[in-house]
This record gives sequence, C-alpha cells and structure tokens, in this order.
Amino acid sequence: MLSAGMVDDSVKGETRAYGGLAAEFYRRVSRFYNNETNSTTACFIGEPKVVEQVFQAWLQQYNISLMTGEVLANVATSTNKITSITTLSGKTFMSNVFVDATYEGDLMAMTGVPYSVGRENSAKFNESFGGQGLCSEMNRTNGYEQFKVFLNASDFLGKFPFWNSEQQGLGDKLIQSFNFRACLTKTEGKYKITQQKPENYNRNDYYLVQQYLLALKAAGRTATSASFFGCNSYHNGKCDTNDGPAVGINPMGNETFDWPTSNHSTRLQLRERFASYTLGLWYFLGNDNLVPTTLKQEMNNYYLCEDEFVSEADHLPHIPYVREGRRMQSDQIFTQSDYLHASALSNNTAIGQGFWFVDCHAVQHVITKDTNNQYVVHNEGCVQYGRDNMDNSYTWSIPYGVVVPPRSGVNNLVVTCAVSATHIGYQPFRVEPTFMVIGEAVGTAATIMIASNTTIQDVNITQLQNVLRKNGQVVSRSDMSPSGTVIPQVC
Repeated sequence: MLSAGMVDDSVKGETRAYGGLAAEFYRRVSRFYNNETNSTTACFIGEPKVVEQVFQAWLQQYNISLMTGEVLANVATSTNKITSITTLSGKTFMSNVFVDATYEGDLMAMTGVPYSVGRENSAKFNESFGGQGLCSEMNRTNGYEQFKVFLNASDFLGKFPFWNSEQQGLGDKLIQSFNFRACLTKTEGKYKITQQKPENYNRNDYYLVQQYLLALKAAGRTATSASFFGCNSYHNGKCDTNDGPAVGINPMGNETFDWPTSNHSTRLQLRERFASYTLGLWYFLGNDNLVPTTLKQEMNNYYLCEDEFVSEADHLPHIPYVREGRRMQSDQIFTQSDYLHASALSNNTAIGQGFWFVDCHAVQHVITKDTNNQYVVHNEGCVQYGRDNMDNSYTWSIPYGVVVPPRSGVNNLVVTCAVSATHIGYQPFRVEPTFMVIGEAVGTAATIMIASNTTIQDVNITQLQNVLRKNGQVVSRSDMSPSGTVIPQVC
C-alpha cells in the first residue's frame, strides 16, 4: 500500500521497531529525495511514485525479476507440500517454498489452509471487543459519531439494517470498511476532484451524506472536508485521503465485504465501484445545492495528482486500502489478549516487533431507535484501543507461529499479511512497516528451511532470530536502539 497511496501510518508510533530491510527501505526513500548514497536518515512520507521507484531500483540492484499482472489460477500439492502454482496466463512456477504476500490470503486459501473471514463471537476467545458493537459504546472509541435522522421507518428499508443490544458481541462474516488512499494536491492541475463526475453518478447514493449535512447544520456545526474524509499531508504538497469521523469516503457494504474471497475479475469490478463512489462523493460535496458554500469552495481547491497512478485513467490507486482479508487459522492464533500482554510475553518465538494498536474502522451503518422513538444512525464495529500505548512507544512481539500453517497443512508455505489471528487480534498487524518486518522474517525462515532440509514449521527459531539480528532486525524490544535515538527524518 505504500506505493498505492498510504503514507501517514509509517511515521506514527515507535519507529525504532523498524529494523533490517524495513529501516533500509525508509533510508532509501530519504536518499532518493536528497540524491545521496550512504545517508542514514529516513523518509517516512515519500510519494507513492517515489516509493515504487525505490522498490524497483532495489530489485534491480540484486537482479530480481518481478513479474506483474500474473493472477493465481491453480495450486499443485503433493504429500503436504506445494509443488507448483499456475497463473491465468498459463505460466507455472515451481519452488521449494512459497510465500503468500497477498492481503487477501489467496495462495493460502487455494492451498487448503484453514482460514476465517469476519468477526468471531466475543465469547469464543474471551475478547471484550469481539463481535458486533456500536462505535459509541463499550469504550470502543469516541472518534465516531452518531446522528439523528427524522424520517419514517419506510425510508430506511433496504438501506441499513436495524440493530439491537442483543446483537452485542455476536460474530458475523463482515469486516471493516475500505477506502482509497488517494493522492490529492492543492496545486492547480487538470483533474479537479469536484469535476470528475462518474458516468453512473446517483445523488441517492449519498443519502447518508445528505442527512449528516443536515444534522451538522441542526447542531450549529460547520461542515468541512474533514467531516467526510481526512487528507494527511506528505512530501511535495500532496496528501493521503482516509475516512472521516462519521460518514464519507468509506462505502460501507458489499464493496468491502465481498473483496477478500472474490476472484481477480470480481475485484476489478469492485475497484471500479470504489472509484465511482469516491469520485461521486467529491462531485456531490463540490456541486450539490445542499452543500454549504464554504465546503464547496474548500472542495474545489483539491486536485488529483497527475503524476501519481498514471496507469489508471482516474488517477486513483489500483486497489483500495484492503484493511483486512482472510486470516489464517493455525496452531497459534493471535488474540486481543496476546496484544494486551505481548510486552510481557516470552520472546522465545519472536521474529520482530509490532507497534500499532487495536485499530478497526467502522464495519457498517445501522439503525436504532432512541428514547423519543426517533431513528438514529450509528457506525457499528469500530474499535480503537491502545492508541495511548502506541503514542507511549509500546511494542509487542510477533510470534513465529502466526505466519506458518498448522502442522496438519502444507509444510512449505509462509504468509506475511493473512496471519493467524482473530478479527481483533489482527488489527495491530495491519500496517505496512509491520508487514515489512514480517516479510524479512519469513524470507529468512524460507532460506533456513531449504538449507536445513526441514519443514517451515520446524525451522530452528534460535537460528532464525540470530540471522535476523545479524541483519539488523529488531527481534525483541531489547534489540531496539536507546530511547531518544530515533532515526532522523529527512525528505
């Protein structure tokens, strides 16, 4: 996602947890901007196009061939091993070990490794944040709002589900919402976002946005772009879009729910639905008569970056921000409790340090009735727990057991993103620096597996940790540089 628009998360939290290749990546971005070759400074806010160039140059330096546009079609296995994979183009790839680095866990699933999609019942793993729950309750977060809608029940039929307290903690197959991490600028260009009206634009698709505008007005509050989406500043006057506090850039619904288990062609269609919704939202906020003049004026200052995502006609990223896909279910499953106690856990199986918190965006909009028998729209499913831990340099250990399949499954596969976790346990994993830390660890484990003629589950953890430390990986918190020695950012 770093080359698909997401920038701001990399500079938050404990950056000393980035070691090895992850730290080297951010140093290479800094060197790109400063035209240096040996600088030890880092840049955590590189432009997507620069990030992609850095990745490509790094691969070329080591003569590594990257084959893009290949879509997994078939997996061949024999005696608990993957022997080859075949893509839709007809190419077959053979190897002693395979890495599933997809957000969705496509190779893992096709291989027959057990997985889960959605939310577990809170009782299953004794997780207080597990299952369903309104964002305004259960100490989940105060960052999401509820707002009253004064309409008849018939106006809601088919739009949003009704919700009651009996559903608290129940599991389902739904996941948190996605959105584009689009690249915007206020530098005048050809693609003003309020002029990119999609062909299938329908004002009714923004029904909830309209109601929220009315609710803000009734409350005497000023509507701004930040009421509907964030845009975090980074290099060269660009910013990275993200969802807003109540309703806006996240089209909560099947665009997200269908993504993890869909095939490639369906995901392309879903991507277009994300694009249509996003462009339509910006068009609505910049042109509709219901929108305050001040907000229209603000929206008309934004442009899509012409030099980003040039292969896409709409200059939006090639994929939305896939916050969650399939999650492997292995012999070890990372849960809410593991995050809460991770700093005190034994580091015997640690392969790196994570730094993010339990951060789940809203899953869906639901309807309840208040005490006056009026309808209230809530966001449901969001959890933001541990942000204060992150801001105070908390880190947690990433156990090896969550990146390898169960012993009953294949023995030459590792995963980087679709790790073995509950819905709540997965949330601290789901940021790019942590995926890079895991990526180096599983790549190293794969080389040890081959050299030792063993299975991926039986890789010697001490040997793995020693190699990782030798290469600069922060395996345990004790490996971190002293407090106050954060890598300086120079972009």
